[in-house]
Amino acid sequence: MENLSYIGQLNKLTASFLRRGVMTNCFVAASEFEKHIENGSVFYHAKDDALIILLRLQNHDRLYYYIKEGGSPPHLKLTRPTVMEIVRRDEYQARASLLWQSVGFKLIVRRIRMECINPAQTSAADNGVYIASREQEEEIMRMLQSGFDSLTGCIPTMDELAASVARKEFLCIEENGEMLGLLQYNNDKATSEILHLVVKAEGRGRGLSDRLVNYYKSQLTGLNKRLRVWTNEDNMRARAFYEKNGYRCDGLSSDVLLAVK
Repeated sequence: MENLSYIGQLNKLTASFLRRGVMTNCFVAASEFEKHIENGSVFYHAKDDALIILLRLQNHDRLYYYIKEGGSPPHLKLTRPTVMEIVRRDEYQARASLLWQSVGFKLIVRRIRMECINPAQTSAADNGVYIASREQEEEIMRMLQSGFDSLTGCIPTMDELAASVARKEFLCIEENGEMLGLLQYNNDKATSEILHLVVKAEGRGRGLSDRLVNYYKSQLTGLNKRLRVWTNEDNMRARAFYEKNGYRCDGLSSDVLLAVK
């Protein structure tokens, strides 16, 4: 694997793969890699029919790929636990999942996407939820780390977390000065997606998750956005919770694959 040194290099590498029939799990804008490139944490492996991009995170690597029709995944010499997620949008992506499994990756989680069908019917007046502040960033990180898997939980870096707090994308709920639950979301022009929702054990069974989701939905009233969330296919408790709050499976799923050194 070679180190990626500047954003223009990434654009040149991907240019020949941006066409129909290429299997890819990289739907991230090139600009999203820029800070990681500056930090020296992006690597690549290129050949005629495939391009691999490896993003080095704190305790694992995240893999993105482009594979041309008729191509196959390269046999990589991985040095750390490596995770990838493949959204099964069509037969190409379903095939890609099997191809990667054939070279040593294991399917560890299947996720499903759910979409809210009644986002505007929500009022969240005085429900105790508030927008997180910069001073709470370390506490938020501790809650995310305790509530989500370190490899597959998509936990942001501290820089990413700080940027999300600055965009007012973290909602919190507390009791007696202790944060008991939080919700992170992200908006784009047409959609809004819940990224993380976690409540501490001592706060469960008291409706805190409902209050967080109600506040989140109330913030989007009138914006005509499609509200979405991804959850593990076999997490029936989470699926039932979201269904109670107006979400339904929309037919899209993804495979999370892991290779351990």
